[in-house]
Amino acid sequence: MRTQIFAYKGYLCINSEPGAEGMIASPATAPGNIGCTVEADKIDVTPEALTMLKGLRKVGGSFASISCFDSNDGKIYFGWLGGFKQVSDPKNLEGDRDYEPSLLTPTEFEVPKEFSDFIDKEYGG
Repeated sequence: MRTQIFAYKGYLCINSEPGAEGMIASPATAPGNIGCTVEADKIDVTPEALTMLKGLRKVGGSFASISCFDSNDGKIYFGWLGGFKQVSDPKNLEGDRDYEPSLLTPTEFEVPKEFSDFIDKEYGG
């Protein structure tokens, strides 16, 4: 599975799993990890989600809810606090000081039904 980042009804969603392509760190790989990091070229992100990501406020520190950066090893990484499946209001998210979502490439795919059903049920359909 590839990690998916998409938007649905104004929410930013992340759909991943411990064995996702390019997963380099997660709560499943090491006790105490409080988030996930994936090689960005192994992520599918919809254009609408990318627009949301580009609109996040950037903070001055190295710790934030979302990270996207070009590393010293020549790879681009995307990381987030929390588990493998998330639904977030983008107003409650922020990028770290090195956050650069324009490094991501948008792709089109269908919103997973489990997410649309959850959002419709929990936040109104």
